[in-house]
Amino acid sequence: MNPINKKFYEQIQSQHEISAQQAEHGVEMMDLLVSSIDITDLDGDERAALRGWHEGAQRSANTIRQAN
Repeated sequence: MNPINKKFYEQIQSQHEISAQQAEHGVEMMDLLVSSIDITDLDGDERAALRGWHEGAQRSANTIRQAN
């Protein structure tokens, strides 16, 4: 591989890893927050939104890692 392309490839690879780590950290933080909240205190729309955000964050992290 030509040196310039190799450098770009390595930078893209690093950015991919950083993105995966950030997504995974976001899921970990959301897990902590979700486990701390009293779900029964939320109305139906709030519970649905929380569930959607949590599941979306998990899917995002999984999708980034599966791209390897």
